[in-house]
Amino acid sequence: RREREGREKGEMEDHGLYWNCQLERLMARPDGWEKEGEEEGGEKSVIHTATCHCGEVELQVEAAKDFTALDCNCSVCRMKGYLHLTVKKDKVKMIKGQDKVADYRFNTKVASHTFCKTCGMHPYYTPRSNPDCYSINIRCIRPDTLGKVKVVSLEGRNFTGSLTAGEDGTMSSA
Repeated sequence: RREREGREKGEMEDHGLYWNCQLERLMARPDGWEKEGEEEGGEKSVIHTATCHCGEVELQVEAAKDFTALDCNCSVCRMKGYLHLTVKKDKVKMIKGQDKVADYRFNTKVASHTFCKTCGMHPYYTPRSNPDCYSINIRCIRPDTLGKVKVVSLEGRNFTGSLTAGEDGTMSSA
């Protein structure tokens, strides 16, 4: 019950981390790629490592330490338990396992739902809402680089457009 109440408030605890922050902290600047740096406004930029369950697929993601993640309730995200951190493709480096990745496409076939051929885990995919980006499953990110993350709900069951970030940091349909 406590977890359900926390989700209703957009808050969540995982591995002892309290997740809370602003969406504009999501994207990191390129000068922080090799080492921990600072984003405009003094926000920390870090390199997160995401892996599949078996470790065959590994990628590095440059993003803020604190960010907002989306909890989409569309059929595929709900079933996978996917929590989205969306970053530009140039912020992601595949470390290993590109040959271990397969993809699944349905409906419009724009989104490429990638998964490890060995363990079936979904560490990242190309979203239909923003095909110039990757969505990283934050449940696949090693928790040692995660800061405060706010989880917000996205009505994905009836979603037909694209997402944009407003000045106030909220996501809206385009």
